[in-house]
Amino acid sequence: MEWMLLPLWRYADFHGRSRRLEAVAFGTGIALLGGLTLLISLGVGDNQSGALASFERMAMAGLFVAVFGATLIVPTLALQVRRLHDLNLSGWWLLVDLLPYVGWAMMVVVLLLPGTRGRNRFGDDPREAPLTARRVN
Repeated sequence: MEWMLLPLWRYADFHGRSRRLEAVAFGTGIALLGGLTLLISLGVGDNQSGALASFERMAMAGLFVAVFGATLIVPTLALQVRRLHDLNLSGWWLLVDLLPYVGWAMMVVVLLLPGTRGRNRFGDDPREAPLTARRVN
């Protein structure tokens, strides 16, 4: 659970390095929370019917997705930059995400590659530091 919350503790920290475990746990947590709240906002199990009820549910789901995405954009970008630093790559590689169709898929693959062992130009190996030392208080 702490690995899912670590990117939120390091909300706007674009320096240093992050492990793959942190990125995978955060992504899994976002997917689970997003899916659960989307099901709730769509009214699964609700007995309302009709076009108006369906439109209201879809509008509520769209509003939720917009707010949820807007609040998590900065910690997600910071985590991606730290993952790139773990691979000894500059944060500017994040611009690959802007390539149509293939950019996002390429970035997912790159961010799931194993990081460099030991110290690199962006800091110490995150596997060697305890979890509590990574928190920003």
